[in-house]
Amino acid sequence: AAGGLCPSHLSALFSRHVGLSPFEYLLRVRIREARLLLARGVRVKEVAARTGFGSQQHFCRQFRHRTGQTPTAFARQSRWNPRSPIIAIDHWGQSL
Repeated sequence: AAGGLCPSHLSALFSRHVGLSPFEYLLRVRIREARLLLARGVRVKEVAARTGFGSQQHFCRQFRHRTGQTPTAFARQSRWNPRSPIIAIDHWGQSL
């Protein structure tokens, strides 16, 4: 084990300090990045690839599960408009 820690111990330490498993933390980071890309008009297939999902279908499933809407619906409602007010977003990409 690198650094003298076995993977399960490292995972437990991460979870204790961050409050999420490494997997859940990474998934949230990827979904947050996906939201930003979709709002900028990047196509769903490209967003899935850029954020590390193995397929567009898997990305869409995870995105809908975590945000309550499809990537296409999210993109439609959140496309950047220079006349629209700036929306504050928390650390995980949720509107404040």
